[in-house]
Amino acid sequence: MYGYHKASLKAAQYGSLPDPESNHDEKIHTQHHGGRKFNPRAVFLCWLIPSTIFTLVAGLLSSTLQDTQTLLTTLVLAIVVANVLLIAGLGAHMIGRYLRGRLQEFPFWYSFFVVASLASLIVAVWFAQVNYVDNTSAYENLFKLAAASNLDPATDSSVRFMDVGRVTFSNGSTVDTSKTIGFKNSDVYCVAPIVNSKSTVQPKTFDYWAIGLNCCSLGTFSCGAYDNPAARSGIRLLREDQRAFYKLAAEEAEVTYGVKMEHPIFFYWVEDATEASQGFVVAATKYWLIASAAWACFLMASTVTAAMFYMKFLVKV
Repeated sequence: MYGYHKASLKAAQYGSLPDPESNHDEKIHTQHHGGRKFNPRAVFLCWLIPSTIFTLVAGLLSSTLQDTQTLLTTLVLAIVVANVLLIAGLGAHMIGRYLRGRLQEFPFWYSFFVVASLASLIVAVWFAQVNYVDNTSAYENLFKLAAASNLDPATDSSVRFMDVGRVTFSNGSTVDTSKTIGFKNSDVYCVAPIVNSKSTVQPKTFDYWAIGLNCCSLGTFSCGAYDNPAARSGIRLLREDQRAFYKLAAEEAEVTYGVKMEHPIFFYWVEDATEASQGFVVAATKYWLIASAAWACFLMASTVTAAMFYMKFLVKV
């Protein structure tokens, strides 16, 4: 009516200042040092999402789910990998825009997000492979093999028990710690024969051996349940990369103590083989939790360092 624009009337309500809503974007740029904007929420996501990727992938590939729920595991992993590729593609797109001059500022946090996500996926797969082979696979293989009970190390030939994974030895069976030998190859591979102390029959060969890693010295054997009088069970050694060294130790015992072996089988000496086998699952879970926490802490430190670098060198006052 008097030539006032509607926006001018609204501005007049704020003391002749610009409308705070209409100039919202401009205010943001002026408040954040020359146009660069530090977004704590986005930075938090740069830590949270890669940490979640590591925990999820490492957990799935370390567990028995990849054998019992193959389809579900494959589906979840496919979704994770697709999202990581999407993140990488978005980062590449933003860097491409910067290189073509369509962005004035380098996409720092996009780049950090891509590197953190890819690193989390790769390290998770590597860790899970190691954890699965050392623990989960050992647990599964033990229960795929046969189980034997009342095995007499003095009279029962080891040839009959080449397919066993868990053994309960006969009453009176124990570890003869007087015939301990350790073979050193970075680690010390310790062996001692399993004998029947109540048997009146002298064994022709010593083919059942209790073993352990870095648990013997100067003729002393402190591996497994060596000092437990109730222990007379064994869990089969399944790692072929270690078997050769334990066999070398047993061969050294042959020479040192004048005993003979033909078809040696190596066992971890335990009280209850079935219960002890569950320890592989417990170990796999424990290492997964430790690795997830450690990786989350590493990413947190990396994110904080990146944020400090960003605020100091890239945000201009």
